[in-house]
Amino acid sequence: MPKPVAQKGAAGTGTVDSGLPGKDKLASRMARAIEDEVIAAGWPVGSIIGSENDLIERYRVSRAVSREAIRLVEHHQVAVMRRGRSGGLQVIEPSAEAAAGAAVVYLEYRGTTVEDFLRVRSLLEPLAAAEAAKHISEAGIPKLRAAAEETEAPSAGQVPAAPGNLHISLAELSGNPALQLFVEVLARLTDRYAQVRRATKTDRAAAAHEVDRAHRAIADAVVAGDAAIAQHHMSVHLDALGAWFADTGRRIVTGRPLSAAARSAKGHKLAEIIAEEIRADIVRGRWEVGTVIDSENGLVERYDVSRAAIREAVRLLEHHSIAWMRRGPGGGLLVAQPDLDASVEAMALYLDYRGATAGDLLLVRKALEFGCVDIVASRASEPEIRDRLEQALTVTPDTPAGDVNRLADELHLTAAELTGNPVLVFLIRTITSLWARHIADEPTRPVPAENAAEAITRAHSAIVEAVLAGDRSLARHRMTRHLDALSIWWH
Repeated sequence: MPKPVAQKGAAGTGTVDSGLPGKDKLASRMARAIEDEVIAAGWPVGSIIGSENDLIERYRVSRAVSREAIRLVEHHQVAVMRRGRSGGLQVIEPSAEAAAGAAVVYLEYRGTTVEDFLRVRSLLEPLAAAEAAKHISEAGIPKLRAAAEETEAPSAGQVPAAPGNLHISLAELSGNPALQLFVEVLARLTDRYAQVRRATKTDRAAAAHEVDRAHRAIADAVVAGDAAIAQHHMSVHLDALGAWFADTGRRIVTGRPLSAAARSAKGHKLAEIIAEEIRADIVRGRWEVGTVIDSENGLVERYDVSRAAIREAVRLLEHHSIAWMRRGPGGGLLVAQPDLDASVEAMALYLDYRGATAGDLLLVRKALEFGCVDIVASRASEPEIRDRLEQALTVTPDTPAGDVNRLADELHLTAAELTGNPVLVFLIRTITSLWARHIADEPTRPVPAENAAEAITRAHSAIVEAVLAGDRSLARHRMTRHLDALSIWWH
């Protein structure tokens, strides 16, 4: 049985401290406890965890806290509350599409540029091509070749987005769930940018021809099992994609007014269209955080749809923490700030469900952290870089064993933030979040001949020293040794 969530007047303690005040903190801890219970049980899809009343009694929380915790669990795609006599909180199979969608929503909100996501694609997709070449099978060859032949001419006026099917297929063939999910997020970002980027007919035709040639060359190298050539072709292809998206400072913004066809759509489809239009307006800056967009009645009139369609659209917006409906006088649909932690947890929990291993994450984490090291080392002379990195050295030889894991990620996250690339920050936070779930609270297997705190102190100091010296190769070497050492604590 899970321990009760700590709150005033209740016994016991939870296992997670979200850092949030009051009800939100308790709800976060309860959600984490429920999720840990599901993971420990082997993610039994279809099973009922308990009714709302059962959960209130089990975790000793108020109804308001319980409902907020359930909302978080639903957002993380772990379980959903089924209503009715035989209902309850039911474990579900998480969706890669939902997890990737939450990531895209957050990254759009952060003002991600094409340069940001292409930089990360250049780190991960050559790796995916190389891994696919190592693992290609007879069954995978027809699928890969079919994806390579799916290049289509872009719609009038649009730049080709380097169709994502081949890229996603390569990530799938790599056998690495983290690569597959992250590449899907990057492909979605590329596609959304392509929808608003314009090009001439001549440029479109030339680019489509080059995409077709590049995709076939990559596929041939993978089928031949030549990892180095596959990696090379993918790197060249992504460089060309960057050239097509020359306006690298432009934010990703999408959305168009509802058409007559959209307004005539039914049910969930219409709600999705309305939610997308509201989300796009928020991303474009039409409404700021805290603004009341309109009342429920006003939204019904604005979009000329039923109250049921508006309520479903609002549910979708609330699911992604884009907006929420405030009841009572002066209420209405209120613009929210997309929740980084909720989106990160949705991604991390999906990877846990897919059975991502320490080896899977280590491969991807090295690629991402190398990208951070390269960017930060190139700016080593800036005073802010030195100050922030030195402040991030929070683990010392005297750090209590129980605090080591909590503090050990500070340097890695700070380096990601210093790159100024929200995609790097998001993906590294996803990996460290999942990593934390699989590392014991008190490591018992120290890095050779020294305790955990001493080992991490030495490793972090050495990495920072190399980065501040602008020595990228040495920083990469030390980062590799450090991450390899951390992986022994995975369970």
